[in-house]
Amino acid sequence: MKRLYPGACVVLLVLAGVLCALIRPAADDFYYYTFCDGGLYDYLRSSLLHYRTVTGRVLVHLILCPLLQFHMWPFRLFNLLLTGGLCWLCACLCAETRPQRPPLFAAGLSMFFLMGLETLSDGVLWGAGSLNYLFPTFLVLLYYAGLQKYLSGGAGGCWLAIPAFLCSATVEMTGLLTVLVILYFLLTCRERWRSCRRAALLNLCAALLGYLSLFTSPGVKQRLEENSAGIGLLQRINVNFSLFDRKACGPEGIWVITLLALLSAAVLLRRKRPPVPALFLLLALGVALTGTGALSYGVWVALLALCAFFALLGYGIWNFLSGERLVPLCMLCTTVSLAVCLVSPVAGPRMMLPSAVFLTVLTLRTLALCRLPDRLLALPVTLLGLSAAAVLCFYIVNFAANARVIDQNDSRARAHRDGTPLQLTCVPDERFGGATVPSAANFGGPYLEGMGLPGLELQCTDPTARPIFREGRPLNQEALLRGGRYYVPVRLAASLPDTSVRWELASAVVTLPEGEYRFHQGDRAANRTPGVGPSVRLSAPVRMIDSRIYIAQQDFENLFHVELSLQP
Repeated sequence: MKRLYPGACVVLLVLAGVLCALIRPAADDFYYYTFCDGGLYDYLRSSLLHYRTVTGRVLVHLILCPLLQFHMWPFRLFNLLLTGGLCWLCACLCAETRPQRPPLFAAGLSMFFLMGLETLSDGVLWGAGSLNYLFPTFLVLLYYAGLQKYLSGGAGGCWLAIPAFLCSATVEMTGLLTVLVILYFLLTCRERWRSCRRAALLNLCAALLGYLSLFTSPGVKQRLEENSAGIGLLQRINVNFSLFDRKACGPEGIWVITLLALLSAAVLLRRKRPPVPALFLLLALGVALTGTGALSYGVWVALLALCAFFALLGYGIWNFLSGERLVPLCMLCTTVSLAVCLVSPVAGPRMMLPSAVFLTVLTLRTLALCRLPDRLLALPVTLLGLSAAAVLCFYIVNFAANARVIDQNDSRARAHRDGTPLQLTCVPDERFGGATVPSAANFGGPYLEGMGLPGLELQCTDPTARPIFREGRPLNQEALLRGGRYYVPVRLAASLPDTSVRWELASAVVTLPEGEYRFHQGDRAANRTPGVGPSVRLSAPVRMIDSRIYIAQQDFENLFHVELSLQP
């Protein structure tokens, strides 16, 4: 039985290594890659420009940009080591005894691959740009472990102000969590901090200074103002919620969820005795598999997942009153990171990575507190491990298909010598690897610069494209084959009577006489209003291909009451 857990860890890490070997530059990676082209001076200049005009991710770029310069192999190894190190740190934090660490490590790896891949849906976890969120989250947990060790040892403390500043100066999503960790320690360990007030104050000031430095550069301020112009805070929350609700809940259940949250917390606090451990183990696993999107087959399944989440919130409150500290902290960090997602002017699926990581810690700690017998513990770990291995194999097959096309494109670009437009072939499926083939509108310039072809025109062709006809007339648009079904561009709706199409707040909006439909990449529903509100279920997720929004042909015909035909 003891050999089961190390064997599961080895299998998962080997599969992850194979997947990392299939990584190709995607989206932002084309831009980061060019930072080192001009040597050290050009790298420093580019990093400073990026810090002042985009965001304060200079610490991540110190690792990311040089690694990308070496044809992705050092990054692939670093990505694998970071994933393993993060899950091992989670296991060490959650384990009460050393024998608990191997099973928790195996469970942590399984949950990370299940939640990370599915939460991000597009597989961008394996794009270099995801380090912007994954690496700072690792630093936050490492800082928590450092504080914990310092408090137990009672020596040192001032030196922790340096990592406090660095952790909080990374990304707006994770920097705030560093401040939160310090405040939490100040609240829960007042007696120990009292003996070293100078160190506590220095750590807090350093963390606040690091976080505030993210928003002091004029470029960042301008970017935030541009993304927030003409939109109020409540509308922004609604819009951002529409980006994430398909991974957490349907809009119909939000008020029911809020009510059940209050009821579950009230019941648990009223009893004031330990809840059944097995019940909360099942709830934690439910959160891990459904609340983060690994299973999202409708409102009611997601509703059950969020009920489990809020029941765990009540569990965290009870643990706090009973002396437990890690579970309430992870509940707090998860809630805060999701809240930042809702209010941030710049939102995207990768911003859910901190929530996925802290939900992993929470579930592992719940698993450790249950103190299950070894044979009984092996059952959930085995099920999680098999599920994670299946997901990794699924991604390996699809990444391999994309990698072959990307390598052919790169060979074509390196061999291109004349001034004619560079023709690239679209990958078989954009969901696996993000925007791995650049277009004129999507990182085309940095890609051509990296290939030594600046100033050329970039064109993308798709071998699956088929002309679209309506009532025998060509519509000058093409349908693309993805995932076994054909997709048509949403802007095709502009050819219908009394219908217009526009781009608004990261969504394609189709306006008809009877109302609107809003389509956002990755959603399995078309919203009828901005943010939370009525929606229409789609048979397949919305896709973005070559910077255009596409929906399944069947969904297009059902929504707009037209019949399309495709020419062979």
